[in-house]
Amino acid sequence: MQPILVLFGRILLAMIFILSGLSKIGSFATTVGYMESKGMPLASFFLYLAVLIEIAGGISVATGFRARLGALLLFFFMIPTTYIFHFRAAFDPAFNLIDRTQLIEVLKNLSIMGGLLMVFGNGAGKYTIGKDQ
Repeated sequence: MQPILVLFGRILLAMIFILSGLSKIGSFATTVGYMESKGMPLASFFLYLAVLIEIAGGISVATGFRARLGALLLFFFMIPTTYIFHFRAAFDPAFNLIDRTQLIEVLKNLSIMGGLLMVFGNGAGKYTIGKDQ
């Protein structure tokens, strides 16, 4: 039973990245504009990179193929993403809460990062495609 639960857990964890990456392709210009509004330089370049990381990392975690590497890549991807797009919007410079919705996004991302660290630390489990490295 545990190997099946680990497989489903990996798939659920990966879904947000795969779907997010695919949605960015469909709304590329809008997403570039949003990134620029948050002060991101070279927004088009970083958006291409984000799509690549989200889709490749998500597929890696979902399938278990090089899941540790995919999880670690997604974990490090989420650090600047969480800071730039959610943390700065949640708090003012004195760390007073200014947007509760953005705080929830920060906490959601931290939870996802915890799940990614669990995949990195424990591996993909029994049901994988190829070897989990």
